[in-house]
Amino acid sequence: MGRGWKCGFPPKPPEVKVTVDPSLERHILFEDAVLLVLDKPAGLVVHPGAGHRDDSIVQKLSFKFKDGDWPEPNRPGVVHRLDRDTSGVLLLAKTPEALANLSEQFEYRKVEKIYHAIAEGDFRAKSGSLESFLSRHPSSRTRFTVSGHGRWASTNFRVLEPLRGATYVEVRPLTGRSHQIRVHLAHMGHPVVGDAVYGAKERPLARRQMLHAKSLTVTHPKTGRRVTWEAPMPADFLTVLKELRGKS
Repeated sequence: MGRGWKCGFPPKPPEVKVTVDPSLERHILFEDAVLLVLDKPAGLVVHPGAGHRDDSIVQKLSFKFKDGDWPEPNRPGVVHRLDRDTSGVLLLAKTPEALANLSEQFEYRKVEKIYHAIAEGDFRAKSGSLESFLSRHPSSRTRFTVSGHGRWASTNFRVLEPLRGATYVEVRPLTGRSHQIRVHLAHMGHPVVGDAVYGAKERPLARRQMLHAKSLTVTHPKTGRRVTWEAPMPADFLTVLKELRGKS
């Protein structure tokens, strides 16, 4: 029997510290009785995890979530996730009922997600789609890779503007797999600028991956109306974009 197990019962999950931070309220794009939409800053994780037990967005905004029977008590409100260094529109549910409704919309691809990215290199095609299975990298459990098994992922892209040694692109993921956009662009030979994990070269101004969740469209769980939220481009993204528009 493995360590930490007694009488066949798994160990309890570690307690999560609540660290309320009302200053995040200035990043709220929209809020009502059941929804909270945040313009997520880069550098913050969405929910508690390894190495981030007390500094996630969910903990900082814990006072926003209603009491109830949450499927994952340590992760109330989490409808979808953005990587730590990805900025932009993040949707959270304030009630378990709203969470169930929105989770179903994401599962059955009834949402529309638009990302903007700055990717390395020059794209041959002006638009296209990427479809593959994604699985964890065999030698690095924190990375994902295109493979012959795993979870199916589909991504559409469109070139917005050629840059100096890079390309400004719009990306529409049709599925929501971990690192999906980053892996698919890297597989094309165009890793996201600043994303050293997937092979981007070092650029002094790109201190994180240049990936921004620009807009999100869902059906409101209470009103039944289609609603869209947009997050403005962050300053660091615009700085890198301006630099790569410069003359050679």
